[in-house]
Amino acid sequence: MLSTASAQAVKSLPPDLQLESMIPFDPDLYPLHKVVGRILLGEDAERIRLQDMHTLPEFRVKKMGRPKLANQRYRNKGPDRKNEYADAFRYEIGRFVDEVIRPQLGRGELVYQRETVLRVQVPHDEPLGHRHRDEEYGRQPTEINVWIPLTPVFGTNTLWAESKRGLEDWHPFTAPGPGLCVQFWGSQCEHFTKANTANVTRVSLDFRAVPEDLYVDDYVSPICARGNAMHRRGQSYTDTIVERMWRRQRDKAGGEGGGAEEVGKCNGTRSAEC
Repeated sequence: MLSTASAQAVKSLPPDLQLESMIPFDPDLYPLHKVVGRILLGEDAERIRLQDMHTLPEFRVKKMGRPKLANQRYRNKGPDRKNEYADAFRYEIGRFVDEVIRPQLGRGELVYQRETVLRVQVPHDEPLGHRHRDEEYGRQPTEINVWIPLTPVFGTNTLWAESKRGLEDWHPFTAPGPGLCVQFWGSQCEHFTKANTANVTRVSLDFRAVPEDLYVDDYVSPICARGNAMHRRGQSYTDTIVERMWRRQRDKAGGEGGGAEEVGKCNGTRSAEC
């Protein structure tokens, strides 16, 4: 049951934004899968598809189907190389949020997670986590989840969710590969994964976004044990205005530092290098 404070916040989220929605986009214009492929696989991205990365010895796991090396490389902590594509990824995900998600939500500027979450689930007999609602982790009730599969997702290798709080009509998100993402109300709708029994690795990105006019700065969850603000703008949150300005500065500077150069390689014009 929602607390009083949460219930009041939920009322401010328009009914149309509470609904699950499939959002198509052009993966050649927003090549997130190519940039992530370069981050995770390096030169192997030219011969190994993300969905087959479990065939590489370094990505085999013993627990929960989550290869540790994938997040090390993504978070710039790789044992054998630095994530040289970090700026390229920031550029592309910022464009995606600004040009695909912001018009979809239709309420102007967005506040959203600074670090997009990477999920890699190789075939395994354990799920990645447990069934939950994001409000259990101090998230604002007006947050909207955006889930972006970069590989084919179906059956047991994908994310499952209910369409409305308490309805328990569990269903899988399915997509043939890059080019389709899902908007859903993860704050209030339970979602979970199953053990990936498919012979296909699932690689996906996800983040949470709040229309700026609904965002509560220094939000303190009434149901979270910590009792303090966990997610602040300028820290774990950024916004479309800040990121748009950053991209313009990168463009003006010609991408000094390598990030923008890699964006150029991965924008669909030189796909062989991505």
